[in-house]
Amino acid sequence: MQLGRLNVRAQSSVARGTSIGAARGRKPAAHHQDGATALAATAAPSGRAFGSGLPQVGAKLTRGSPAAVGGGVSVDHLVVQPVVRSNRSSHAAPDADAAHRRKVNVLFLGESNICRSVLASGIMQQLLHGSGLDGMVDCESMGTRDYSVGDSPHSAALSIAAEHNLKLLDGTQARVFDDNAHISHFDLILVLDKFTAADVLRQLTKSDLLSSNGRLCDKVRLLGEFHPALSQNTTEPGAQDIDDPLYGNVGGDEELHAVRGCYALLHDACQGLVLWLTQLREADMVDGTAAGTSNTSSNAAVLKARLRAELESMRAVEWLVPPMLSPPSPKPV
Repeated sequence: MQLGRLNVRAQSSVARGTSIGAARGRKPAAHHQDGATALAATAAPSGRAFGSGLPQVGAKLTRGSPAAVGGGVSVDHLVVQPVVRSNRSSHAAPDADAAHRRKVNVLFLGESNICRSVLASGIMQQLLHGSGLDGMVDCESMGTRDYSVGDSPHSAALSIAAEHNLKLLDGTQARVFDDNAHISHFDLILVLDKFTAADVLRQLTKSDLLSSNGRLCDKVRLLGEFHPALSQNTTEPGAQDIDDPLYGNVGGDEELHAVRGCYALLHDACQGLVLWLTQLREADMVDGTAAGTSNTSSNAAVLKARLRAELESMRAVEWLVPPMLSPPSPKPV
């Protein structure tokens, strides 16, 4: 029988392996003593003995038995269940705060979330007060890499924040962005340079390709687009980047000077962002109210919808797209 041949081959192979092991001075393992047992263990890691799902030789199949259903042998235990990938936005972590969901939620996304993104979030919170957007916009910060998860903001960032009386949230710790859990929570994701753009867009592009109406990448913009000077250069690659001032870890006064310059760029860009959001809000205002009501929650909902429409109409952020994620080129006519 075929099964018998397999067992003989297994026993022969194990015997050869045992001889070789003995010649090299190794003691053969106990489970190598029985070739059939070794074959069963290899073929059935789940604990089912090899061939246990097959009818025994000479066994009589009865109607209704697993082996007889459909007139053949049951292979149910051998079938691999398919795994279907779905759009990541459908797996968002539940948020119990409905009012928070109705606001425009902005994420500042840096690399390690200990300097630029933390400062940008603090600046934005400060600028929102008295801007007419109070209670309508929330902002947070995260990083695309897990280098510093759980760490406090860098000492240089804290020093520059203190110079400008910028209050950072107590207990601020570096967090890493998880597109699977966070993407549906945020309405606008502001990346700081081409590297963070590539980190997040690489994942979101995959999700968009899996969805017939995927528009997750529309949420991603460069913060530098809202800077009054950087926004003017739309042709030079990287011209709208706000570079990492900690790159190189030079330390001392040179590092403080670099972070101070970065703070100035972040502040001006956030001012431009607040102005842009205010203009979006005013586009749907009628006599100082949105959609006929002065309710803050309703105003936020209107702004949220307006922001989504505006983002969908904007040109996508350029990044180094891998060939596998690039849309097919149109065929020549």
